[in-house]
Amino acid sequence: MARTATDKLWSLVRACARDLRREVAKSMAKSIAGSLARSLGRSLALACVGLLLAALPAAAQSDPVKGEATFSAAGGYARLIFKFTEDVATEVTTAGSIVVIRFERPVDVGTEKLVDAVPDYVSMVRRDPDGTAIRLSLARRVTLNTMTAGERVFVDFMPDTWAGPPPSLPLDVVRELAERAWLA
Repeated sequence: MARTATDKLWSLVRACARDLRREVAKSMAKSIAGSLARSLGRSLALACVGLLLAALPAAAQSDPVKGEATFSAAGGYARLIFKFTEDVATEVTTAGSIVVIRFERPVDVGTEKLVDAVPDYVSMVRRDPDGTAIRLSLARRVTLNTMTAGERVFVDFMPDTWAGPPPSLPLDVVRELAERAWLA
């Protein structure tokens, strides 16, 4: 994906430089225009290459972060867990009966099996084509609780009758985070 974006950008830069060179060559006198067009063309080409190099990190960042999602119900609530290969900032919002989970960068997470996992809580799941968000249609009223633990994101769906504090992180995740903090 990054290579395609880079190829398209490079083609656009070459076409722009070629058109500019033609216009300069037409408008200048023949003796002056030749050297000016060549130096202007080189300068423009160098500027375009600089822009291309500046755009490469952004193009490389558009590669989706690999991950997996699991959804299960136990203890009177449902928990959606995303596990990525690296940290990805996440924001969870609601709009009526729709839950939107936005990611800082595109992610590659399979969502096909999520609806079947907990049909009492979610009736539909859709991943945005660009991979930066997942949308869930709720089958019931819930209160959401979101926790991030390293490269994992936990989204708890607690029924509106839930009383008390939200569920905590699993003990193995807490131990792993404590070990990371100790070693750091």
